[in-house]
Amino acid sequence: QARARHVTAQLEEAIRRADKTEAQEAALYYQVEQLERLAASSHEKVQELSCQLEAANTAVNEAEVNFAAARAREGVTSAELAQLQTLLATEHANVVDLNFQVEEGEAAAAAVETQHLMCRSESVTLVLQVTDDQERVQDLTAHLERVRSLLAQAEEQEVATRAECAALYFEASEERENLRELSVQLQEALSS
Repeated sequence: QARARHVTAQLEEAIRRADKTEAQEAALYYQVEQLERLAASSHEKVQELSCQLEAANTAVNEAEVNFAAARAREGVTSAELAQLQTLLATEHANVVDLNFQVEEGEAAAAAVETQHLMCRSESVTLVLQVTDDQERVQDLTAHLERVRSLLAQAEEQEVATRAECAALYFEASEERENLRELSVQLQEALSS
């Protein structure tokens, strides 16, 4: 019985541990899914910014061509040149800003990707741990069943042995009674 109590305590502890690991694995799985969505969103944003950057570079090239053509043209006013130069400077500033945004977006996407890979790796480890915990619970359950079966057999054997002892005691009592009667008869025979 002490062994059965010990195995039961081990089984209860293994079940608690398995439940805890499963809860951790479920939470981490949810986190992995969130990071997957965030990584996809980050990559989409970088793609979008890259398209904007490409369009901005095209606009800069056009502004440079227009500015160069205007300078070469006769009769162009300084106000027109100043306007084209301002436009060119604006387009350049836009390219610089988009370049910075693309770099930031790529760094953020890379960080999310790294975090996602780490969580996925940890999730795989926890899945293996869950499997190990479940196997331990199954092993301990089977072990407990064997211990209980042996205990039941021992109890049955004890009951049978006690019944046998009682029968032998009863038989011995009868034999003593028979011996007592024979002794009395023998005494009577000798005295006569």
